[in-house]
Amino acid sequence: MNGNYYPVDVENPGKKPEPKNKKIKKLSQPQIKWIAVIILIVIALASGTFFIINKIRNPELLKVVLKPTLDYDGVYSCGEGMLRVYKDNKFGLIDKTGKTVAPLIYNYIEAFSEGLAVALKDGKWGYIDAKGEEAIPCIYAYARAFNNGFATISNDAEVKRRAGGGYFRTGGKTGIIDKTGNLVIPAIYDSLVVIDENLIIIYQDGKWGIIDRDGDTVLPLIYDGINYFNKDLYLYSVWKDGKTGVIDIRTGEEVNPSMYDEAIYDFTEEMSAVQQENGKWGYVNEKGETVAPFIYNEAYCFIDGYAVVSYYFENGSRNLYGMIDKTGREVIPCSYKELYPFKNGLAKAHDGKKYGMINEKGETVVPFNYNYINPYYDCGKDATLIKVVENQRLRGKHSGILDKNGAVAMPVIYNEIVFGKDGLITFLKDGLWGIWEINNYQPLGKYETVRTWKYNDKGENLLTVIKRDGKYDVMSVN
Repeated sequence: MNGNYYPVDVENPGKKPEPKNKKIKKLSQPQIKWIAVIILIVIALASGTFFIINKIRNPELLKVVLKPTLDYDGVYSCGEGMLRVYKDNKFGLIDKTGKTVAPLIYNYIEAFSEGLAVALKDGKWGYIDAKGEEAIPCIYAYARAFNNGFATISNDAEVKRRAGGGYFRTGGKTGIIDKTGNLVIPAIYDSLVVIDENLIIIYQDGKWGIIDRDGDTVLPLIYDGINYFNKDLYLYSVWKDGKTGVIDIRTGEEVNPSMYDEAIYDFTEEMSAVQQENGKWGYVNEKGETVAPFIYNEAYCFIDGYAVVSYYFENGSRNLYGMIDKTGREVIPCSYKELYPFKNGLAKAHDGKKYGMINEKGETVVPFNYNYINPYYDCGKDATLIKVVENQRLRGKHSGILDKNGAVAMPVIYNEIVFGKDGLITFLKDGLWGIWEINNYQPLGKYETVRTWKYNDKGENLLTVIKRDGKYDVMSVN
């Protein structure tokens, strides 16, 4: 039945009751605003994109270069304005407009270094340029990235895939080529490390030495280990018969006596961490004088005036980290499960439950709410953007970006975020990749990689110590 319906007066059933006029209360403006806010929250929750209302993205930090339209299994900025892409286990190159530069014909492509990228095709390694052309053919059993104009290669190595991505060599002999593909050092050594455009650390039959690019001996193959100490002064730490000393490679003479068990870092900011026979670590200056006592379980290099150190607590069952300054004063108490060096005034820390970030006063800047946090990416000179991963995943969307003040630059709604080179950041949302670019990105310029900072449980490189413009810094490499 159609029509209008009214309540019936049982005493007068034929009489239609008069409608009662009710006054409708008018909502105030604040009430209307609150209702609107509640509706927006409900919509956001339903779409899986809820985040804290007063922390929104900052368009001054990032701009969209390409909306999420790229249908690949992975898209990563790799230098020279290129992005490496892969799909169905094949790699290629695109530019930031999405145009194909190198087709998906490679088994693997590394990031560019000195204008060339290592590439693997049909089981052989070579190098491609930013035009997508093979500058050096894929003819080697293994090849590494160029450094100071040289690259190490092998003709007979066995290669294995690393759990976290990439490959590593096992066995075989290594040599060195230049950028034209010419052989500079024959492949006769167990291992080679390029120091600069002239010097090369060599490893053969369990011993280490140094040669120049002509193959002439600089330090003989008699040492159990060789490491950087102060490259500017041509000083290198050497291990022999269980002791460590410092040698001037120009003269071959020992500068400091072999009194320490190990020296893990070259001098950074006139300080070096060394270990005594009791297993404890301390710091010496360039004169060999002790400037921080030998009381630490671990000790890392000085960066921006601070060094990360650790003590054993609770009868050795807990190893907790803090920081000291150059006087040896503990400025950040040894109370963190993990602690990393300062970068632009911020340091990554783990309180035993989650990751957060502290400043030089030890104050929390980014709350300890995250499963993963990384402020050490290349964001340009003196710039900091922080990738975070939250514990609670909303439909698989768990990655976001904070600015240096801990405010949200990009909300935690992305499946994946990958910082790359050239100020480009790729992101995955709903199965498609897009590209952001850091506004006003200023390249770091030429820098020298000094050494590895730390490894994770899988043995993968987390951070490297670099030197640029006379200052030391750290950078994420993954």
